[in-house]
Amino acid sequence: MSTPPPTLESAALGALYSSTNGDGWSPSASASWLDGDPCVFATGSTGHWTGVRCNEGGQVVGISLATFIASH
Repeated sequence: MSTPPPTLESAALGALYSSTNGDGWSPSASASWLDGDPCVFATGSTGHWTGVRCNEGGQVVGISLATFIASH
């Protein structure tokens, strides 16, 4: 079985992650990113991508950037 292509929203959020050093975000923020759809709860997952708000239709409607900042 093949993996479905990412949605435009998840591709754009993935680009945001990559271009802003997502691996350097706080662990609690980066842990859920790049895994499945940002608005769909994955099996065994704690929920959608941290800091991403979605509407009932499964569309991204906002991002909370404060959750990405690691405290140093």
